[in-house]
Amino acid sequence: ALEDGETDFGFYIRNQNPTNREVPLSGSARIWYLDTSGGLTAVEIAPNQWPHPSSFLMCPGEYCSVWLYVNNGQATALVEQYLP
Repeated sequence: ALEDGETDFGFYIRNQNPTNREVPLSGSARIWYLDTSGGLTAVEIAPNQWPHPSSFLMCPGEYCSVWLYVNNGQATALVEQYLP
């Protein structure tokens, strides 16, 4: 965080790789967003419902962090990442 001139709030995510990659979405992909309306709950939704308006993070956007699972060259799952 200090090297980037940022404040460390107990965690800091740094991505120094500027490479963008396009990965096709598998027809059987599974997607979860984090719903904060009644606590913090991972809710599975259909791929065409992503990004979800009740999502914990503003996606798409600069701070949209997700775990993207890629198998055999296709995205098979996307899970919104919790950032405290």
